Amino acid sequence: MKNKFLTFGLALIGAAFLFSSYQESAPVPATGSLSVTCALNGAFASGVLVGVATSQENMDNSEYVFEQKETNSAGKVTYSAVAPGTYFIDAYLNRNEEDFWAYGEVTVGAGASDVYLKLAVEEYEEEEEEE
Repeated sequence: MKNKFLTFGLALIGAAFLFSSYQESAPVPATGSLSVTCALNGAFASGVLVGVATSQENMDNSEYVFEQKETNSAGKVTYSAVAPGTYFIDAYLNRNEEDFWAYGEVTVGAGASDVYLKLAVEEYEEEEEEE
């Protein structure tokens, strides 16, 4: 009889230990963040206006999912709480009365701490219309 109580007691202690040591893993966040770094002629470019859209068409129509932001002195802008998906990025800079543009596409995953996309801002040349 003593052995049954001892076995039962040990089983209870073992079960209590197993349940007390069980830890749920932290849930994976449903959003990530997106960092965009812009450079002009190999140097970080501040003051670049960056827009993020959910499709090429939205980007072409300047319909952005986030408010446009300007890059800081390190040429960087960060968007947080970005839902997983594919995003289209455009960047615009007017320097010394010259227009510079860059475009990119990036996929953001859930839980990603940062998605790094370096855009080289290049001079944009408009096509001349034929008469």
